[in-house]
Amino acid sequence: MASWNGAVHFLGKIGMAAGVCAVAAEIFRPATGRWWLLVVNGLAMALLGLIQYAFVRYGVRFLTVAILVMVMAVSSGVLEMGLARGRRVKVIGLAGVASFGFALVFLALGARWIKVGPGSHVDVLGLYFGFSAVCMVGLGWQSRAGVV
Repeated sequence: MASWNGAVHFLGKIGMAAGVCAVAAEIFRPATGRWWLLVVNGLAMALLGLIQYAFVRYGVRFLTVAILVMVMAVSSGVLEMGLARGRRVKVIGLAGVASFGFALVFLALGARWIKVGPGSHVDVLGLYFGFSAVCMVGLGWQSRAGVV
């Protein structure tokens, strides 16, 4: 149990750091225009990391986690769909559609339309964070290349 709590604390720290980096990326962005959705995404991620780090000993409902992940997925999806409009890189639009799909899955999980119990192997949270990380790296790469 101690190693599990240590892992959750560590992931909470990473989540808080990633959220702060997302907000900082928006604040210190050299280009014109504001990506306020990146701030929303970063704040939700930092709050989720804080919950994992500081409040692991308290009972946190899964609905709280699901709502934060839905906010992250929708803000990413809207950002990706907005960036894909009128651009030659359609993969960004597909990533936006996938983000909306993840938001629907977390809505279903949070509302308990999909039952989760011991041994159910619902690894969608880790899958979403891996997907989100790849998309953010891709957006950064496309931005550096001048496509976005």
